[in-house]
This record gives sequence, C-alpha cells and structure tokens, in this order.
Amino acid sequence: MANDTDDTLSKVDTWTLTEHGRYVAGGTNPSRTSVNLNGDAAVASRGHGWGTAGVAKFLTRQSDCEANDVNGDGAFTTSSGRDDVLPFGEDDCLQWFIEFDGALSNRPVAWTSGVQASNGHWNDTKLWTSYTDAEDQHLVVLIDGDTGNLDEEFVVDMATYAYGGAVDADNDLWLINRSRDLLEIDFETMDVKKYQVPRGSPYGIAIARDQSVWVTGDRHDTYRFDPETEVFDLVEEAKGLGVMVDIKNRVWIAGTYSGPHSNNLIGVNGDTLEIIGKYDFDSPETRGISIDYEGFVWMVDRHQTAYKFNPEAEELAGKYERLSEPYTYSDMTGYGLGVVNPDIPIE
Repeated sequence: MANDTDDTLSKVDTWTLTEHGRYVAGGTNPSRTSVNLNGDAAVASRGHGWGTAGVAKFLTRQSDCEANDVNGDGAFTTSSGRDDVLPFGEDDCLQWFIEFDGALSNRPVAWTSGVQASNGHWNDTKLWTSYTDAEDQHLVVLIDGDTGNLDEEFVVDMATYAYGGAVDADNDLWLINRSRDLLEIDFETMDVKKYQVPRGSPYGIAIARDQSVWVTGDRHDTYRFDPETEVFDLVEEAKGLGVMVDIKNRVWIAGTYSGPHSNNLIGVNGDTLEIIGKYDFDSPETRGISIDYEGFVWMVDRHQTAYKFNPEAEELAGKYERLSEPYTYSDMTGYGLGVVNPDIPIE
C-alpha cells in the first residue's frame, strides 16, 4: 500500500495485520501499486511535473532481497516495518527504479502473468505503465520485470493522462482516464483499440474472470464493458473509486466520498448487476480496493486505515491503522492478476 505523505510503500501481512516492511518509493506521491504472481510489488509515483515521477520494483522474498544486495555492502539490509525505513537505495528489497524525467503524471501500473516454471516461479514477467511527459504526450511503457529495461515505449491517443490500468488473460493492458477514454493495448503487437465510456469521469478499473472490464467513477455509476460485444452495461447506485472483482464474480467498490452511502464498501453481483450490499466502516474517505487470496476484501482510506472485510459473513474481520495518509488502489495483493487468468486455480 502506497503512503502519500511520506512517499513510501508498506508491506502488510494480510493474515496477522502486521506491517513487515516500509520502503521509500523513489518518487513523489506514490499511488498505484501492482503485485505480480511471485509476490513482488511495483509502485508508481505521480510526480505532478514538479516532483519525481517513476516506477520502483520491490522484491518480497528474503532470499531474493539477500541476493539482490542493492547497496553492495555484502550484508542483508532491509526495513522491518513502519518505524524502520531506510534511505532510498539502501534497502536490499529495492530491485530497480525508473524515473520518467519531467513527467506530469505516472499513475497506472499492471504486471503481466509471465510464464510459470516447473518450480512454480513465474518467469519473464513484464510491467505495464503509462506516463505523460513535459510536452503533454501520453505514453505507454512495457518494462522488463527483471532488469527494469524498457521493452516498449510509445505515444497513445488520449485526451488526458491515464488514470488506471489492468491486464486481461492475454496480458493486454486496459487503460482509463478521467476523460472517458478506454484503451486496450495488445501485448503481442502493441496495437491500440479505443472505446468511450458513456458518461461521467472514470476513476477505477478491474477485469473479471470472464474478461469483462469494470469501470467506476466518482461522478457517475459503474459500468461493465464486454470486449466481445463492445457494449457498456450500467450499474446504478454504485458510484465509486477503487474496484476489484473476486472469483465468484462479485464486484467490490470503494464508495465515493460524497452523497448517499458515502465511503461505504459496495458489493455488486457481476452477473445480474444487482447491488449485494453497502457496508459502512466509519471510514473518513475511501480510496482503494483489493482482495487477498483467502477471499477477504480490503478497503483503504485516505487517513491511516486498511479495512479487512469478510464477504461471506458480511462483517469486518480486522483493520490495520498505521498507514500514512495512503492514496492507494489497484491490485495491491496480486489477486486481480490471478483472477483474470482461467489457468490459475483460485478457490
């Protein structure tokens, strides 16, 4: 989870609700995060034109961090949590950082699945991102997940900078912006298809097991987009921000910060488009949604708290309250990447 005010990334155990690491992101105002199928995390820092925009990759396994030895001191050096943050470039769990010099925005990040080896490790992972340069050009980038080298970098036609991104089963990138552009970038060819969300100002994006694309907005209701028919279906009374879809095709949305049911967690039946429920945790300002591999739904607010929700019991299962004004959403656990791939078993 990305902490906005101190430019860090928190690693929190979803079982124990304990923070096991906090890392300097390398850029200014980190927000979107993405976790790959090996558990490694990427975080994009927005930069805003006056700060540093860029993407960092952090390793999750201690053995990988030890082998990485980013500071070259021959010893294993890493953060143990919130009160033990090392200067940027000294934590061995930082594998690489890419700066987009002078960028006005760097927001979406989304891992590809890669290829699974016989030992279970996922090789050849790539990372999609998008940034807007100083000349207001909107670029899409595909990064080698191991080296941090740029495999692809090209301009796309968007009215404003990309706001959110997610990948489908083919590792194609889907991007949205606040100006209703919805883009699909083909992983193999880099060809671009462009669609228009019917109305509003899109905010969050997620992809379901059936490959439907879900788009939320804080000024309109949620849409389900079918890539085969190119039809948008409206879900009423579901304005929101962060969004994620679980294996049962339930759509979980962080409710918008104003109006009826503000700051609620909203559940939607992805098949019927009916509202399952709206759940109030007394959150002061919601933002992000993610799902862990036990099926618990996580909602993160803008103050300090990540809420853990049990969708079967429809009750709060716990919360972590030591974040630093997090502005974070997208696939914070890697569940979203797993759920879109029919070959990956999820119960």
